[in-house]
Amino acid sequence: MDYHKISFLKKNIADLEDDKVEDCSLLLGKILKWVRLALEVRIDDVVNRRDTVEYIKQDREQSKKAALDR
Repeated sequence: MDYHKISFLKKNIADLEDDKVEDCSLLLGKILKWVRLALEVRIDDVVNRRDTVEYIKQDREQSKKAALDR
């Protein structure tokens, strides 16, 4: 994965177990779940944006090629 900050954060919280965190503090357990969800949503967003940009580039190249062929 090319998203160094996201990868860094995921590695830092990977060893944390939800049950153990909730045993210490219910609030921290909820925050941990929220952080994990936020990271996953951000990863999905970045991947979708990257794919969209790539699709737009390919579509533009095909349009240019079609225009030159005319």
